[in-house]
Amino acid sequence: MNRYFSLIPVVILLTTACDQKAPSVEAAPRMVKVAQVTAVGNTQQRTFPARIESGDSTELSFKRGGQVESLDIRQGATLTQGQTLARLNAREAQQRVNERQTAATLAQRQFDRFQTLAGRQAISQAEMDVQRANRDAANAALKIAREELAQMSLTAPFGGIAAGVHIRNHQVVAAGQPVITLTRTDLLDVVFSIPENLFTSLDIRNTAYRPVVRINTLPGREFTAEYKEHT
Repeated sequence: MNRYFSLIPVVILLTTACDQKAPSVEAAPRMVKVAQVTAVGNTQQRTFPARIESGDSTELSFKRGGQVESLDIRQGATLTQGQTLARLNAREAQQRVNERQTAATLAQRQFDRFQTLAGRQAISQAEMDVQRANRDAANAALKIAREELAQMSLTAPFGGIAAGVHIRNHQVVAAGQPVITLTRTDLLDVVFSIPENLFTSLDIRNTAYRPVVRINTLPGREFTAEYKEHT
């Protein structure tokens, strides 16, 4: 039976700060010791060998297809939230934004002119409604064009490590095609096996229950974890 414990964010920050070399995403999971898995009403400590796994990974892709114009991310690179990872050729998308911006500006000017005339009761309400509809349609078209332009860039939704880069620069990609696998580094899972009879004696519903994790490569350090799940 497998049991899972997730390291709290500060644990991982301390771990990565102590390691001068960036963690390898292709290396085999590191073996660690999980200490102080203690049964309710029992002060005995039990230690189990375990492995560290990523707590969260996601495949990033473009919402639109096109040719990759810029890809400066390498596998294993550390990424920050909001960082631009790749861009598609956006010349046509930018041109649409420019054209619709011009149309929206003209529609607003026309609406303002008709509004002035309406204040003098020189035009009917129906004519005013037409100009309002034209302005709103132009603004809606501009909003869509801007959203399409934004979709030409792929950004990191959270900080982490580029566990995989699946495309090449100048390659033509389809919408939804995996581009980069992003793995979080602020949350990690510590996975180990435990006898079922021991597990049933643990008070996992107790929010104060905090197992302790010791990592072989960081002697003398202890990190607090919290229960996540079991299978």
